[in-house]
Amino acid sequence: MTERIYQTEEIKDLFAALVKVQAGLKHAKKKEDNPFYKSKYAGLPEVIDASRKLLTDNGLAISQSTDYETVDLRPVLITQLTHSSGQWIRGYYPIISTKQGPQELGSALTYARRYAYMAIIGLAAEDEDYDGNAASGIKTKLPDLSAENFAKIKNKWKESISKGKSIDDLISILSTKYTVTDKQIDEIKSWQA
Repeated sequence: MTERIYQTEEIKDLFAALVKVQAGLKHAKKKEDNPFYKSKYAGLPEVIDASRKLLTDNGLAISQSTDYETVDLRPVLITQLTHSSGQWIRGYYPIISTKQGPQELGSALTYARRYAYMAIIGLAAEDEDYDGNAASGIKTKLPDLSAENFAKIKNKWKESISKGKSIDDLISILSTKYTVTDKQIDEIKSWQA
């Protein structure tokens, strides 16, 4: 990747249009199921649906592409918000995946696309208050992941891993919902092929 450029010299028209978009934005609907949290989240299609008409009505478009860091060859998502005047702003988001298979990279790319898309226009999903606790350092006592619950749903987790979910992602997700023991983490790591 060559030198990072974040915007055109002039961005006045772009931001005038973005102000109009943000005035009309509604939260992205949570329709996708998250089996690890037993909750729903706003997937990439919902994020795009929540903003596309407002963006196009105001002469704005979002494009996303990938590149590689020059030094460590890490993949990077480039998200660009462009105005019909030719003005643009751009953000760079590292695509982080513990495994480098196509499924793992695809999953990490979709995750990055969703968050970068939302960030560049200031879009939020419904009920994002849970993120505030983590960001502010507020810690809540998580319930223990009981041996019984672990045994009951580990086959579902193994299946998710076989379909491309990374083990590190699984452990991270579990650790935000439960207190996971070292023994459970070791068992999860043993599932990696």
